[in-house]
Amino acid sequence: AVGYPGLYALYRVLDDFRPQSILELGLGQSTKLTGNYAKYRRQQGEMCEHYVVEHDKAWIDFFSINNDITETQILNMEMQEITLELDENGSAKVNIYVGFGEKLKDKVFDLIFIDAPLGSDDYSRIDIVDILPNCLAHS
Repeated sequence: AVGYPGLYALYRVLDDFRPQSILELGLGQSTKLTGNYAKYRRQQGEMCEHYVVEHDKAWIDFFSINNDITETQILNMEMQEITLELDENGSAKVNIYVGFGEKLKDKVFDLIFIDAPLGSDDYSRIDIVDILPNCLAHS
């Protein structure tokens, strides 16, 4: 779970920059904060889209029962270990979300918080590379 320093930094970004479109990789403690932020923004009549990518359906179900995330769009994507071919350095095993780039290629985000998929030994959380820089809002 993300610790206090990460949550504090996330809170400051939400409070200071007021993003309208958020992508979060990994469902958990940070989702409570960003989900409540999105809910509050919408209650104020402002736009705020919040997407969370998570691989574990059982965790999604459990989390959803115990937390109000009605303003959050949860994308359940299968996690898969692949072999990433490196130039002269051989290869590395990496966890990715299946279909991540295709599913999110046309979306634009003000804030991206990456805490998933589960880390690999050398190259973790590379999914976002497939949609960068096109997924970043100009602001």
